[in-house]
Amino acid sequence: MFSTTTDVTQQVLGVIDLEGIDPYENWEKSTRPSGAALTALWQPVFGELVPDVSGSLTGPAATLLAQITTSSEIAAEPQTLALLARLAAGDPLREVERRFFVFRPEARAYLARLSSGAAIPLKILHLGPAVPVAFVGQTLTSPALPPLGTGRAGTVVTGIIDDVMGFANERFRRAPGGSRVERFWMQAMPAVAGGTATVGGEIDRAGIDALLASTPEEPRIYERLFPGGVYVIAPAPRGDLGLTPYESLNAQPFARAETHGTQVLDLAAGYPMGTAPQDRPILAVQLPQLATLETWGARLDLFILAGLQRLFHWADRWVENGQSRRAPLVVNISYGVLAGPKDGTGLIEQEIARMVAARNAEGVPTVVVLPAGNGYRDNCHAGLMLEPGATGDLTLRVQPDDQSVSFAEIWLNGMERLRLRITPPQGTPFDRLILPVDQVIDWQRQLTNGLKLTLVRIYVRPYPAGHPFGNGRTRVTVAFLPSQNHEAPLQVVPAGAYEMRLTNRGATALRAVIETQRDDTPPGFPVWGRQAYLDHPLAHGWDPALKNFTAPGPGSAVTRGGTLSGFGTAAAPGVVVVGAAFDRDALVRAALYCGAGPTPGRARPDLSAVSEETRAHPGVMTAATLSGGVTLLSGTSNAAPQVTRALVDLLSANPDHPLQDLTPLFAGQPFAGPGDDQLGRGQLPFSVTAGRPARRLGRGS
Repeated sequence: MFSTTTDVTQQVLGVIDLEGIDPYENWEKSTRPSGAALTALWQPVFGELVPDVSGSLTGPAATLLAQITTSSEIAAEPQTLALLARLAAGDPLREVERRFFVFRPEARAYLARLSSGAAIPLKILHLGPAVPVAFVGQTLTSPALPPLGTGRAGTVVTGIIDDVMGFANERFRRAPGGSRVERFWMQAMPAVAGGTATVGGEIDRAGIDALLASTPEEPRIYERLFPGGVYVIAPAPRGDLGLTPYESLNAQPFARAETHGTQVLDLAAGYPMGTAPQDRPILAVQLPQLATLETWGARLDLFILAGLQRLFHWADRWVENGQSRRAPLVVNISYGVLAGPKDGTGLIEQEIARMVAARNAEGVPTVVVLPAGNGYRDNCHAGLMLEPGATGDLTLRVQPDDQSVSFAEIWLNGMERLRLRITPPQGTPFDRLILPVDQVIDWQRQLTNGLKLTLVRIYVRPYPAGHPFGNGRTRVTVAFLPSQNHEAPLQVVPAGAYEMRLTNRGATALRAVIETQRDDTPPGFPVWGRQAYLDHPLAHGWDPALKNFTAPGPGSAVTRGGTLSGFGTAAAPGVVVVGAAFDRDALVRAALYCGAGPTPGRARPDLSAVSEETRAHPGVMTAATLSGGVTLLSGTSNAAPQVTRALVDLLSANPDHPLQDLTPLFAGQPFAGPGDDQLGRGQLPFSVTAGRPARRLGRGS
């Protein structure tokens, strides 16, 4: 049973221009298994140099470089070290490289100084949780890249950021012993030595070709790279393997019949071996297993950004005809989250838009393709408009047997005062006036031994104008313990209905958007998380597509509009958001799950692609992990890479095609009017391409 709430004074010890702690990062550390061995973890820190009083970056770059190379409290990857060396030598800063990563030991990640007292000339924009025990079993090194290219290459490169990719699959080869994958980065926990952080392992085409030649059996290739399997977070200690409660041997993920990364890579760039055009090379980044397992994205966002930076770094040093060139690049990121500001100011949204705009401004065509998300019918989005003194009610339902933490975000459209009351399924309600200032509030339980256990933590953070991610709004993040915990049965919240009442105590009207963060377990993992969702008395109208009473009706706080992925709501040139559709034989045109606009940052997806052939034949055919296999993939995750492929074809045929003009992709047949909230302005024609087997007669080749 819950006790009365207890306030916690926020302690920010020398934070480097960071106005408050990150809820996801903080709650992840606060809820780790007690027996986990985490003393050696390094935390990713995303930031930018602080110029000196004259506005120069030369001195600060030299200082930070010296600190990295001499201190045991800060590290960076070789690319970052090279950037700092160039800036220290007086080279100008390229906008695309303005922000970068360093790594700090967890105990010091928030501190503005080294233990020696020296100030670190870095403005922190975001901290992410560490990724424990995700080691690559064998250190891989690739030949050094040439310097920054001096002209634009003629080749358009396909870039992929995803989870496990069967890169040795014959769909990604130009010949039995020749790969089309030019570079492949397997991200993992940083290994730090002498200030240099090695985040996983990297292999180039020559290395892959050598593996193909020396190890003809595909599974053996992956076993050589991961001889001990891949470690991820564990629900229980594994004493028989000598692992801590925070480790678990995920055997060999490449042995799974289907992996999301392989499926997406095939849809974006797969061809029967030997049939791909010569100008269809691939650059690939494989995310850590733990980053993809924990779908609420605390680890995911920074690894995606690191992957995007690496893809840009490679593409800017493309070798063509013996010369270093800058290659046009189309990147597919088939990931998303349910919550976020959704106005273009989120970390992922802002950074993708900024980096893409910077590279396009330098004359190198660059596109990032994102899915619209799969949350349309998940009941994870709600909105309340509250006049001064008005009250709005809705319910948050925490599911039983949920072994992962859950989050709900409340975004307020101003810096107003909000009275928040949450009544749990049992125990004393939480009731507090929320002021628009950085604060952390603990909702605790009194234990029989006299100690208090924090079951729910509430983080309040305003984003005023001038903040790096400022949007004039306030975010209230409500973080819950799991509803099931086999190792610590008392460290749980009751499953059931949490009645939420929001009262506007300000002087002006208040718009509140409430969303639950994504918390489901992706395919390929043992079920770990169960999605919390929102409910309302008027959210049970007739849904003609599903033939049940699950549709929000008039007046419902829970809505299906505004359900685009939190990664894909920035309306920016070079950022393409893709919805998902049925091909035919369905009651509705849009896929049942396809996220919809409008959001504060985007009215709708740009366009859509077929993700479901029919209601009876769901999904589309893709390559399995190993050569010769065929499997199915559903979701906006499969719609996005189809558009990625089409964009590569378009830019290959016309390198100067304006990126904002997507009409050639839907064959000059846009939808009537301004577009569909789920499907955008048009739909990519559906065909079975590049030798992929047709599921029924008369489809494809």
